[in-house]
Amino acid sequence: MNQAGFILSGVIGIIGVITLIFTRIIQLVMPAIGRVAFQAAMVGSYNPDDYYINFSMLQIISVILIILAIILCYKFYEQENRLERGG
Repeated sequence: MNQAGFILSGVIGIIGVITLIFTRIIQLVMPAIGRVAFQAAMVGSYNPDDYYINFSMLQIISVILIILAIILCYKFYEQENRLERGG
């Protein structure tokens, strides 16, 4: 049972890491896409801040998921070791 909890905790951590990576990639790519769209349209003035997407809340939740996964993995690992030692 503890092995399943350990594995699922790892999955939670992986989801957090993947979410952080995707949000960071989107934050880096969107201003470049906006620049290309601006050059194609040739309308108005280009401002990279117009294409910035605020993912701060999603990134905070992702960090919390990663920390939670580390804590749960440690807890399940310790429980499994305690059972193996017979205590």
